[in-house]
This record gives sequence, C-alpha cells and structure tokens, in this order.
Amino acid sequence: MKKILFLFLFFPIVSFASFPIKNDTIKKETVGQYYKRINKQMEVNDKNWEIEEVKPFIDVKRVPKLLWISLLIPGINSIAFFFILFKYGNNFAKALGVLLIILSAILVIGLINGFFDFGMH
Repeated sequence: MKKILFLFLFFPIVSFASFPIKNDTIKKETVGQYYKRINKQMEVNDKNWEIEEVKPFIDVKRVPKLLWISLLIPGINSIAFFFILFKYGNNFAKALGVLLIILSAILVIGLINGFFDFGMH
C-alpha cells in the first residue's frame, strides 16, 4: 500500500517535470521593438473606447413638482416615493424599491401578528 501511495505522490514529478516542453511562441525582441508593439496595442485599444451614458439614480428633471410636494404629506409620502422610484429611477432604483416594499410588508405583518415586542404590556 505504501508503494502505491509513493508512486501516486511522486509520479507527477517524474513524468511532467523531467520532460521540458519546447515552446516556439517565445520571440526575442529588442527594447525598441517592444515599445513599438506596446504602443501599437495602446493605439488600437484607445480607438475602441466607448463611453456609455450613466443613467442617474432618479431622473430628477422629469419628476413633476406635485410629486415632490406629495413627499411632505405623511399619509401618501411612501406611495409617492415608490412611484418616483419605479417611474423615474434606473434599474437599481427599481430593485431597491422592490426590496423596500418587501421589507415594509414583513414589518407590517410582524406588527400585526405581534412578533415584535416593544415593551408594551
């Protein structure tokens, strides 16, 4: 058993490490040729740059003033906030809105069922 284990432990060292692989891809180049090759690659990469327009979290310019005012009213401010997130927000804002709705639903259900004890007896 020890001989088999010994064979499996040292087989990779004997089989792969002792036989070097000939590699034809390595080319010798001078420092000047190296700088030319790197500069050529940089020129090609500079031409391929495309700057994508980043959407704002909430497009504030499109939100009507009435919605901004409705955020100040205590009864409907959360509904107005979610409407602004879903209507005028980017994808991250929409995902955040869904997360906030789920968390608020869990909180309301927990309060209704009495899961949270605030020390009131």
